[in-house]
Amino acid sequence: MFHRVVHALRGSHDEETSGQKNTDDAAVSPHVDSLSHFTEAAETITQLRNQKRYEEAEAVLEWCLEQAAEDEQITKPPAGYYKQLAMLYRKQDRYEDEVQLIERYLAAATNPREDLVQRLQRAESLIACTR
Repeated sequence: MFHRVVHALRGSHDEETSGQKNTDDAAVSPHVDSLSHFTEAAETITQLRNQKRYEEAEAVLEWCLEQAAEDEQITKPPAGYYKQLAMLYRKQDRYEDEVQLIERYLAAATNPREDLVQRLQRAESLIACTR
C-alpha cells in the first residue's frame, strides 16, 4: 500500500512524459512538492483532515513517516505523525491498518508514548468487537 501512496504523491514517469497526469496525482502532489522537510507538513495535514480529504492527508502523513525514517538526524520516530495517521484510520473504521501502523511505531520506538500504546489496545478491542 505504501508504494501506491508514494506513486500517487510523485506520479509515474510515464504519466509525466506523456502529459497525461492522473487527477488524483495532481491533487496530492502539490502538498508534498511544496514541503522542504517533513516537519513542515503539520498545517497541511490539519487542513486536509478538516476538509475531510483523508486520502490526501494519509498520503502526506506516509510521506512524512518515510522522510523521518530516512533522516539520519532523527533518533526516534515522530509519534505525532503516527498518531495523526492512526486517528485517520480509526475515523474510517480501518482498525487493522491502525494496529499495523502502531505496531510499526512500537517496533521503532525505544520509549513509546503511552497514548499510542493505549490506542493500540483500543484498536485491537474494536477489531475483536467487529468479528
